[in-house]
Amino acid sequence: MTDEEQLIDICTTLTDLTELNLRYYESTDLSAITTLSKLITLDITGSSFEENLSFLTCMTNLQSLDLTNYEILNSTSVGSIAKLTQLTRLIVGMDDENFKSDVKGLSVLTNLRELSTPAFIDYSRFKYLQRATFQYDPKLLDYVAWMPNLKDLSLIDVQFNKKRNFIQYWVHLTRLQIDQFQPRQVIPQLSYLQNLNELSLDSFYNDCRKFELFEPHPPN
Repeated sequence: MTDEEQLIDICTTLTDLTELNLRYYESTDLSAITTLSKLITLDITGSSFEENLSFLTCMTNLQSLDLTNYEILNSTSVGSIAKLTQLTRLIVGMDDENFKSDVKGLSVLTNLRELSTPAFIDYSRFKYLQRATFQYDPKLLDYVAWMPNLKDLSLIDVQFNKKRNFIQYWVHLTRLQIDQFQPRQVIPQLSYLQNLNELSLDSFYNDCRKFELFEPHPPN
């Protein structure tokens, strides 16, 4: 039985599925899942099939879509995802900082509560966003201060610089994760984040232990 036949068998038998994980699935045809009318969560992490994601437009109950390391995200696929205006969670995560796909069209998904993207996107429209992961692009840092509902922020290899040190305005965050950063530019500012409940720091540039996390604020 081929992968496609196995998937058809699953979808015609388990018609009440609400969650489907097809991580690293290599079939060229996923159209069978459109029969799963109750599907809410779909994970196709690491998939490599050369099909655009047009079949997604039929899945009007889908709320969570995970495309972590999905290898082929062309403009047609982005357009299909953009039609899923009911989505509340979208993960477009890549390990490659040279990711080139244009994901700006995803800005129309204004109902998102959670979003991860490796490329620049207009975050000003996501007023309900509660959890976000930014990768590689420091321009994304500009949006954090203007997203009062954002509580959980992860930064993956996003370089801070003197022109974009806005951490003191991120007072609404309760969780912050920063991977691969320069401690001298970041750690002295963390004392502003008095609402944090969880902090995760991972630096490959320096020894963070020599910095005090909560130094007194300089006098005005």
